[in-house]
Amino acid sequence: MPATVPLASLRSKAVRPPSHEAGPAVASSEFTTTLSNGHSVKSISSQSIAELAALAQGNNEEAIELLLNIAGGNELAEDASRRLLSLYATSRRPDIRASIEQQADALFALEKLSAPRPDKKDKADKTAPLVSVPASLLYLAGVHARETKATNRATEIEAKLQSQCFPAGVASERLLEKDRFITSDELLVRTRGFRQCPVHSVLLEHGNDNFPEQLRIAVAAGLPRSVFVNVNGNHWVTLVLRANREDASKLDVLCFDSNARIPEGSMHRLETACEEAGLPIATWVTEGGLLQEHAPHSCGAYAVWVAQVSDELSGADEDCRLEETLSTLRVHWERSGADDLHALVIAERAFMLQCLADTRPREPAVRLDR
Repeated sequence: MPATVPLASLRSKAVRPPSHEAGPAVASSEFTTTLSNGHSVKSISSQSIAELAALAQGNNEEAIELLLNIAGGNELAEDASRRLLSLYATSRRPDIRASIEQQADALFALEKLSAPRPDKKDKADKTAPLVSVPASLLYLAGVHARETKATNRATEIEAKLQSQCFPAGVASERLLEKDRFITSDELLVRTRGFRQCPVHSVLLEHGNDNFPEQLRIAVAAGLPRSVFVNVNGNHWVTLVLRANREDASKLDVLCFDSNARIPEGSMHRLETACEEAGLPIATWVTEGGLLQEHAPHSCGAYAVWVAQVSDELSGADEDCRLEETLSTLRVHWERSGADDLHALVIAERAFMLQCLADTRPREPAVRLDR
């Protein structure tokens, strides 16, 4: 999976959004894949993936189904999965998002039916196509199962996600629930590739005894740097620490809080805690507004996006100010339709789970002819 989740719907004059394009070139190859209706499609190449993605933007269900089948298992699976997630995140059409969810759910059902049974010897044709639904698409299948109240299917999908993404005994509960609090592991794995403005490797709890020490460690590790802070036990904010332009011995701090309605004084106490930690703060800017009223329970997604934008803009022209960029993005997010913004948050959650799954041993794919 790529290092960034697509945010193409957030375009503005002030910012170039994180890339959702094809990324590095994929070596050309051809193969035969099989649709769930049994039809075989031959000679699909890496160049064809882009063409399929273009067709899928018009809700061509065959194109979406073919991308899902490709994503289910072969050498081009990663590219197909990435394009599907990008399409889900950036499409303004609910019918396209629904098609992706439904067919991801159908692919999971196919994988389940194709799995080997302990009471039956495996006599499968070893040339039969393989299927293994990636975690990102499995999450979208779970969203569909939950929204259609398919309780048993949702439970099965959640169990599958748990095994793909988390070690035994430490799995996150309620993976498919909208109000689930994003774990520190998800945030850190999701942002570990940031280089221009890296994320501090320890997530902080506001009020903990180690809070001042970890802030000092973050600054000493080099600037600019992002720090994720858990405020009030269930809300992520992002601190972006940068050297002051006029006096490099001092700090400019941008605090991005997506919920200005958290208990009054929380952000002031956070600023005070940073000052008491001995940080030489020159400026403190708070941004974020009331974004969670547009997409509830999305603080983890916003925390990641702010760190991502900070990473992409670090080292850019002096005229490109982070505060102005994030203010423009915040206004754009606020003006986005609730459904579109919610889809973007769902895609980010799916991508975070995929990042976790990519750090775990891969489960074997199963053959479709079982």
